Amino acid sequence: MALLYAELEKTGEAIELLKTAVEKMPGNIRVYYNLSLLYDAKQDQKNAEKTLVKSLEIDGNNKSLLYALAFHYSKYDQPEKAKKKLLKLVGLYPNNSQYASILQQLNSKGNFIKN
Repeated sequence: MALLYAELEKTGEAIELLKTAVEKMPGNIRVYYNLSLLYDAKQDQKNAEKTLVKSLEIDGNNKSLLYALAFHYSKYDQPEKAKKKLLKLVGLYPNNSQYASILQQLNSKGNFIKN
């Protein structure tokens, strides 16, 4: 239901449902991931970051969560924090050349978000 509300651009309602889902399914990292995206859509940087950090306490090696947090840090001009997450991704997933490429781009430009 929360994802349907999000598609209908009822972000506030979607956030409330996902917050309830976090309480009822605290081990489901996809709920945290989706909640962080909705916070970001509302430009609530603090809660978006907090939600991703919390999800990584549950699954600290999850590549989707690590990438989302690296992207978040890059988007909000925190390149050193983004680099730490990308270095972890490169270490965990050395066969994924995309992470090394993004890290190189971050080192040269300061962010990896395409404008």
